[in-house]
Amino acid sequence: MHQVQLTTPIKAHGETILTLELRDPKASDLKKIDQASCAKPFQFLLDFAAILSDVPPSSFDDLSLEDTHKVCGVVAPMMGKFQEIGQT
Repeated sequence: MHQVQLTTPIKAHGETILTLELRDPKASDLKKIDQASCAKPFQFLLDFAAILSDVPPSSFDDLSLEDTHKVCGVVAPMMGKFQEIGQT
């Protein structure tokens, strides 16, 4: 479990979120990603974070830039070699 302490809270499921808890990803989580999101790195990372935290992707629209950086910094290393798929 990976925790991200938010500097600015967001709302999800009618609750105020101060800490995002992201579980470790599984192969099935990759299948949930919309292909359109794969062409946009930040959207991909935030969509994946939404899946791993069970928070609606729309809630991530309210993340501060500082919190966006934190979340992407946690999710990006989880992708490992998958970041190279499709590159020549």
